[in-house]
Order: sequence, then C-alpha cells, then structure tokens
Amino acid sequence: VEHAAGCGGNLVAAAAGGMLYVNGWPDEPPLQPLGLQAYHAAGMHGAIGALLALRVRDRCGRGQLVDISLQESALAAVEHVTGLYRERGVVARRAGTLHWTRSFRAVPTRDGAALASHMGDWDALRDWIAADSGGATLREACWKDAEYRRQHCDELFDAIAAWASRYPTAELVEQAQLRRLPFAPIADLEQ
Repeated sequence: VEHAAGCGGNLVAAAAGGMLYVNGWPDEPPLQPLGLQAYHAAGMHGAIGALLALRVRDRCGRGQLVDISLQESALAAVEHVTGLYRERGVVARRAGTLHWTRSFRAVPTRDGAALASHMGDWDALRDWIAADSGGATLREACWKDAEYRRQHCDELFDAIAAWASRYPTAELVEQAQLRRLPFAPIADLEQ
C-alpha cells in the first residue's frame, strides 16, 4: 500500500472502484473524493475482517487470513450505484450536491451553505416557506407526495434554495430542526 500511495494508488482505486464516476457536477469531469476515501474504505473493511478473524480464532482456535481488495472496497463505498441499477435499471450519474435518494441537496444560505431536505415534516416545511414568501408556495396537493417531490426535486430544491438564501446558516438549521426537518450546516474547509 505504501508504494501504491506514492503513485496515486488511492486515486486509481477510487476511479477503478467507481467513486469518481458519481462524484461532481453533471456537465463537468468527475471530482476526486476528499482525502483518501478508497484507503479509508479498505481500512474499514480490514478492521471488520480482523475483528471477525479474532472471533473465529476465539471460537475455534484457528487463525484466519484477511484479504482486502482496495478496488472492491472503493466499489462497496458507492453501494447505491449497483443498488439503483439492480432495483430500477438506473445508471447513476454525477448530480452535484443532490443526494442519490433525491431527498437532500446543499443550498446556499446568507453566509454559507446548508444541507436541506424535503423529508421530515413536509407540512411544516411548506408552511414555513409559504409564510416567509407571503404566498401559496408549494401548496399544490401533488407536493404532499414524497415520491412526487423526489421526481420533481430540481424544481423543489430550486425553490428551497431561493428561500433558504435569506437565512444565516445557523438560524436556518436551528429553525428547521425545531420543526423536525433534517437540515444540517455545511462547513467549509477552513471551518
């Protein structure tokens, strides 16, 4: 692994395992994951393998060989890609900050960014947005359906982003969580 690390082994494994293919913006080249994600995935699988080997040793008195594939570990870290294909026949694509479930996306705030979601208490989110915008935003009955919101998430998150941009991050997240909405602050690299 040391030799591979010096030669960009993490990036090669991340690419070969599919991490890069789904990371980035739709119309741009793929982005390298932050840090050593392929190595972290392999390390996690190695730790699990070591713990299981120790358990077998304690039960049977025999040692075990733990063989971890860096590329397979990188592939396992993007399990949604194969799951989406097997379940729905959908080939995953880069989607920027939109989560693969189409239920979460990063949105700008007045002083940064937050992870917003249309999951949780939909009525509370809809009423909050409508109260701030002074209109019937997202009041149509179709928006009440979670699957409809996922299918039309681009339009929905554009509306949420325009609305959220008026709030400072901390206030937006605090108010959302008081309403039982799964919002979270997004820290920049300096933070």
